[in-house]
Amino acid sequence: MTAEYDVLVVGAGAAGIGAAQRLRAAGKRVLILEARNRIVGRTHTIDFHGHPYDLGAQFLHSASVNPMVQRAEALGRGVLRSSLDWDTSQFPAGMGPEERAVLLGELEAFFAILETPCHGDPSLASVMNAMPSQRYRPLLEALWTWISSREAEESSINDVARYHDTAEDWQVRGGYGALVESLAQGIDIQLSTPVKVIRKTPQGVEAVSDRGTVRAAKIIVTLPSNLLIAEAIRFEPGLPLAIEEVLAAVPMGWAGKLLFRIAKPHPALYDGARLRVSVSDRWTPSYHVSYFGAPILMGFFGGKRARDLEAAGTQAWADHALEGLKSLLGSDIVDHLADPMITGWNGDPFSMGAYSAASPGQAHLRDRLAEPFDDQLFLAGEHCSLNYYSTVHGAWMTGERAADWALAY
Repeated sequence: MTAEYDVLVVGAGAAGIGAAQRLRAAGKRVLILEARNRIVGRTHTIDFHGHPYDLGAQFLHSASVNPMVQRAEALGRGVLRSSLDWDTSQFPAGMGPEERAVLLGELEAFFAILETPCHGDPSLASVMNAMPSQRYRPLLEALWTWISSREAEESSINDVARYHDTAEDWQVRGGYGALVESLAQGIDIQLSTPVKVIRKTPQGVEAVSDRGTVRAAKIIVTLPSNLLIAEAIRFEPGLPLAIEEVLAAVPMGWAGKLLFRIAKPHPALYDGARLRVSVSDRWTPSYHVSYFGAPILMGFFGGKRARDLEAAGTQAWADHALEGLKSLLGSDIVDHLADPMITGWNGDPFSMGAYSAASPGQAHLRDRLAEPFDDQLFLAGEHCSLNYYSTVHGAWMTGERAADWALAY
């Protein structure tokens, strides 16, 4: 498997596909090397009992500035232009008006914190300590694990404040992963090819795998930050120390989904329903019923509990979830839910986590990924985005940016 290309791309997720399409449009010979036996990485739509469902990324975040919305609609894929109500959806059943007012006040204070950078770049948790009310602090910390996949004490407040969120979270009919997969048409992709070594030579670059060596003038690497931190690829010569430092500063946390098929109708499990099990558990999950009429209940778990439940396995995770759902909806809920399935992003050797978030005091290091540091090797992926990290469109945009760098150098 020896060939000559203008640019190699490592990884066929959103960043890699975005980069390859940009380069193809410029008339360049491009090959993507993908470790998995499929494309689209953490943006993966599956068939769950006859219905498409996203195991990974699901929402078109910041939809009015999200370029994936236009791509979806250009392909004739329906977009649900309706955002989640993140405020009122936090109210547990039976919460009285006074408690709702307190929770709304805490939510407003929390989201204000997320928009305000602080001198010294402390952790989100330390800034939250100044909130006048702490009654629903555990719920806010749980909410943060859903957003970032890391705990509040592990998250840089300045990284959070720089994130551009328009509070528009739309969905695409047929699945986000299916959309990204359709955007890969025409690209030359080699599956089941984990790259082990990337070597710079006087003639260009080489990507070495068990299937051989591929040579090109330049290379774009789109692997998740945790894989680069773990040195899943050996770079010869090594990456600059400044780049290794920033990768270590933006590790990926843990998040995962638990899917149930709704086997029997239940009044609380209507299309688009959202449920919260607890306001006192900092790792409580968020439950959503599919918006597109599919009888699917999805539980979203974040942070260390997601990591631990995934490690325990499907049945243990399902049992844990059902105990919480029984406390919320009654013991007969177990008769309405069947066929549990869990995601495995945290233990997946090709992802090793969910999405990136900068550690306290280190948000400024992410800036280094917004500029080229080499004239042959370029990085892309959601962790390389300053304002849209942890999102599909953020990854796609960094792929296009890396392609532009490859064209310019």
